[in-house]
Amino acid sequence: MKTDRILKHLREIRKAKGIRQEFIAGELGIDRTSYSKKELGRVPLTLDELVTIVRLLDVRWEDIFSGDNPKIPAIRQRLETIKTFPRSAQIDFTDYEELLKGAARDIDYLLSLVDLLSSRGAVRPDGSGN
Repeated sequence: MKTDRILKHLREIRKAKGIRQEFIAGELGIDRTSYSKKELGRVPLTLDELVTIVRLLDVRWEDIFSGDNPKIPAIRQRLETIKTFPRSAQIDFTDYEELLKGAARDIDYLLSLVDLLSSRGAVRPDGSGN
């Protein structure tokens, strides 16, 4: 999902919940105009800001990133299945081979989302990134 779609989705969620830009801006420690520029994609959001906005909107990450992308719910389902693996050291993983291959693809996909955000100027909470 492209960054502009994510921002549009966040804006739609904010409006649907009746949350004003001033409120989110205040929580981020910036003015409404600065927040508006971030929400419109004119100024990049940091990952810290994105985390705060997701918390303020009270939504799940997969709700933000899924949009028209069916991969996120499939990833969640696969992870839930993996959590049910037996806790024995004598597991025959051949039964789970396809599931594990799918999980590896999921990780690659999620890493590509992080790379996309970084390429668009997002800054990780640890300060690294562009």
